[in-house]
This record gives sequence, structure tokens and C-alpha cells, in this order.
Amino acid sequence: MHIEERKAQRQMARTKCLTESVLHVIVILFFMVSLVSARGTSPKKRCDHQNRACFEDGTVVPNMFVYSQDDLNRHFKQNYPEYSIGTIWSIRKNATGKYIYVREYLTEKGYFIYPGGKVKLVKRPGVFQVLDAKGELKELNYKRDAGNGHMLVDVTGEYFISCNARMKNVELRRVADPDRILAKSNLGADSLYYMGDKVYLIGTDELSFKKNGDTKDLVCQIFTQTATTLNMEDEIRIPRPEAGPTPFYVEDIDPLTKDIVLRDVRDHGDGYYRLFNLDTKLMRTIYLSDVYGHPIFLPEDFLKVK
Repeated sequence: MHIEERKAQRQMARTKCLTESVLHVIVILFFMVSLVSARGTSPKKRCDHQNRACFEDGTVVPNMFVYSQDDLNRHFKQNYPEYSIGTIWSIRKNATGKYIYVREYLTEKGYFIYPGGKVKLVKRPGVFQVLDAKGELKELNYKRDAGNGHMLVDVTGEYFISCNARMKNVELRRVADPDRILAKSNLGADSLYYMGDKVYLIGTDELSFKKNGDTKDLVCQIFTQTATTLNMEDEIRIPRPEAGPTPFYVEDIDPLTKDIVLRDVRDHGDGYYRLFNLDTKLMRTIYLSDVYGHPIFLPEDFLKVK
């Protein structure tokens, strides 16, 4: 009987040990799955301030406002029912923040929204047209080269780039004198901003990609305007916290703080929004009040969202 009791005790001990080992493995697996999931999805944390963006500590990102499609549709319905807006293609502002340019996806209509919420319907620019600072269509008397089939214009209608179908062989030109090449760039151009007396060209080069093709950074080339040309004064690499095959691009630049808001798309979830400062080179993760909102730097809340 004594021997049988000892056998039973040993069996119970082995069972307990096995159970604890299994539980330990389960806990480790759960932790690993949670870690992978957290890296691949958007942070659950959201900004508690309506139509704003926040840092990790909850403080509001200066000068940044966040407008969703619902915000814009509500504004149009209440104030300008003769206009309608569907799926938003893009939201951009001119350099001084005097208006927002909203482009609708299906109809490709464009709308200017001014401080106070006033709306103006504008026509979509043609192949050789740009929108000037007042929202008027301006003819671009540019004799396009056979090898340069694409153009990218800054929102103020001051500068544009010409490049080939692969966004290479980039040449910077001025709308007022389109046949003069002011500068050249080796970037695969993605966005163009004109602020003050500087032109910011953002894109990628060969060093922006890993061997497997994943994007690991962006490049910002800064050109200074002179009477006759554009001189590149600086080239800044904007690192991606984790390289990936998904898009990594600029949403907007704040001319006051030199902050760039970046969209870091991921395979799973909504991805991340980052804030990178061109002066300090500091990169921070930010959180939006609406995950489907469009972050943009403005001097004030144009829509007065409540």
C-alpha cells in the first residue's frame, strides 16, 4: 500500500509538472502572437481631442487638424448642399495654409475650402493646366519632351517637375517659365512642396530599398530659390522605423515647425502615422482622433468641427 501511494504521488507530480510546462508554453506563445500582432497592426491608442492628433503622452500635435470624409460630407450638407462630395482622393493645402484643396475620387471634382468653411468648386486641371493660388486654372505653356511624360505640380502652382513614366530623370521647372530647367534630381519623385523661398522634393532613390525591395526610407531634397535657378542646399533621409513592402509616404509638411507627417502603411491593420522633424531629425509616432481622417497642418480649424 505504501508503495502504491508513492507511485500515485510521483504520477501526480509528473502530471502537475507537465501541466505547468504546457501552461508555460501557452503563455509564451500567447506573448509571441501578441507581440507580432502589435507590430503588424495599428496602435489601439487614439487621440482624445476631436479632430486633432496626439503624441504618446496625450499632448496635441501643434498646428495639425484631422478631417475625415464624414466631417467633409457633413460640412457640405449643412452649408453647401448644391455641392456633394463622395470618396476623398486627397486633401492638400497651399503653402501658407490659406485654403485646402479637396479632390473627389469618382467625379475628380476639386473643392477649395477657406478659413471659416467657405467652399468653392474648381475644375480639374487639364494636361497642361495648373491651379494658381487663387484657385483659377492657368495654362502651362510647356513643350513636353518625348521622354518626359509626367508632371507633378506643387499646390500653389509655382513649381512643377517633369519626369518619365518611372518618375525618373526629374527636372524642376517654374510654371511662369516652364521651358527653363532650374534643377535636376535623381529621386523617384513622390511629392513637391513650395514654402517660403524653398522647394521640398520628396521621393526615393536606390538606397531607399533593401535587396528584397522593401522600402526603408524616404529622401527629402531641399532647394533654395534664387533669381535664375534652384540650388540644392540639403538632402535629408527620413528613416522608416521598420522596412516593409507597403507604402510609406508624406501626407503634409508644416512650414512653421518643419514637421512632416508620414503614413506608414502595414499589411495588417491600419498602420501608423509618424511625425518627423527636418531640423531635429526626431521621429515620433502620433495618434489620430479618427483612424480614417486626413491629417493636415493649418493655422486654424477651417471646418469648426464640433
